[in-house]
Amino acid sequence: MACMSSMVAFPNGSTVLSALDMTEFITADFSSVNGVRDVRVSRDRDRFTVEVVLSSFEKDVRHKVYSKQREFYREFPTLGFSFYLVDASRSALDNAIA
Repeated sequence: MACMSSMVAFPNGSTVLSALDMTEFITADFSSVNGVRDVRVSRDRDRFTVEVVLSSFEKDVRHKVYSKQREFYREFPTLGFSFYLVDASRSALDNAIA
């Protein structure tokens, strides 16, 4: 996973993506998966909530999204992520129950 966004440097030498760049990066990365209709990202401090809306809830599409989720956990261990898959063919109530 390569992120070409601007970085913010801290006095101790560590770097992090700015929140806006990270939100854009998350959206672009998940949107690259064929079968993803929309990506909604919200942020609360160092925690990102990511809703991935799938136009197709087929197994291979879900597995590609799961793989990207694992990459985010691995590449950004100091950030928190909550990922949710939303089936666009189901109603909002059906998605909330599932």
